[in-house]
This record gives sequence, C-alpha cells and structure tokens, in this order.
Amino acid sequence: MQDIEDGNIDVLIIPALDRLGRRAKIILGIADELVARGVALVSCRESIGASTPTGQLALTVLAAVAQLERDLISARTKAAMAVKDERDRGWAASCPMPTYALLMG
Repeated sequence: MQDIEDGNIDVLIIPALDRLGRRAKIILGIADELVARGVALVSCRESIGASTPTGQLALTVLAAVAQLERDLISARTKAAMAVKDERDRGWAASCPMPTYALLMG
C-alpha cells in the first residue's frame, strides 16, 4: 500500500476479484480507493479493468457475484456439517458403551 500511496504503482493486476476481498463492499471500496489514487485495477480472470464506467459496472456486478458464491459455499458447508453431525450422533447413540471389568487376582 505504501507504493500506491507514494504514486509508484500505476496498475494493480489481480488474479481474480475474490482475491481482493471477501465482501462486495470491501472489493468496491478498494477499487474506489485505487481509482481515487490514479491506479488502474485489472482482474485477469474476469478480464475487466475498473478505470472506465463500463468496467466499474462490471466490477460491481462481479463483486456481488463473488460474494454470493462465497456465501453459498459457506451455507452448503454448514448444512453438510449439520447432516454429518446428525448422522454421526445417530450412529454413536446406537452403539453400546463398552464395559470394563476389573480383574483382581
């Protein structure tokens, strides 16, 4: 960030928008800050640049899609873990607890 603040960077190239942030608000905030400092933002996977009005629109839509994708993955993971916990709980409840006898001799 120091190089950006010092004006040493003209273009920030990122592999994908979701690598820039986890939420659309964060991604758009970073993009706005970069534009305000005169730094162009280019995403390789989405093939967009945020320096034009069309690019900013595409950035907004794709940032929202990235957040949606992340939220859906999180929800599916939580649901799968809940099913697994329920299944494991049912299995464990049906197994008898082992008993141990103390042999004195």
